[in-house]
Amino acid sequence: MVDPEVSHRMDVDLDDVPPSTPRSPRVENPEPKMTQDGNEKEGSTRLPKWPIVEIVKSGPMTKERLNWADVPKLREELRTKYSSNAQERRKKDYQRTKQDWTRMELQKLKEIHEVNRSHMQVTCTTYLGTSTGGKAAVKSLAKVLE
Repeated sequence: MVDPEVSHRMDVDLDDVPPSTPRSPRVENPEPKMTQDGNEKEGSTRLPKWPIVEIVKSGPMTKERLNWADVPKLREELRTKYSSNAQERRKKDYQRTKQDWTRMELQKLKEIHEVNRSHMQVTCTTYLGTSTGGKAAVKSLAKVLE
């Protein structure tokens, strides 16, 4: 409980603004960090940029309205273009996984102990091999570690 005078003062009077804390100056355009081979790293954690999903309308998808007769054609088109077994997607996933492997410098795993290396191989297969193309890339790249 607070006295009425103190309560009124708390409602009416404002506290002083604390002084600002000193901050280091920021650089407008910082220089990108470079690797030893001269390639630019994409961030402190070396994460890639978000992938852009490209959808090209062709075939039955170009119509403004679809009817029930177009559904089988549409399903077949989606299956051939966007399924996990689509050739173009496999190639993109393969290339992306190879770039991820190189960017994360996973070829250096052959320098660690055998037991840890086998655990890291399983981990790489689990996280990088989530698609058909990714599995193929990890399988070929992991041979270096054996």
